[in-house]
Amino acid sequence: MLITQQKYNDITRNVGINNKVHVIDLANALEKDSKYYRDFMHFTPEGSDRISDILFESLQQVLGSMGVREKHVQ
Repeated sequence: MLITQQKYNDITRNVGINNKVHVIDLANALEKDSKYYRDFMHFTPEGSDRISDILFESLQQVLGSMGVREKHVQ
């Protein structure tokens, strides 16, 4: 199953590149630490927290490169 998941991730990255779409590569961004994973695919609460941090940071970078400014909502 792991090989299939790696192939799927490779295909996803290639589709992003070919279509000029930013892909947030969680497979490479999330550390391979058992505290983040219940199994090879499902996350622990700590893993979910770490993913939210990675997504937030990536989206900030992408939006910033597009000239989108941060806006605080109160």
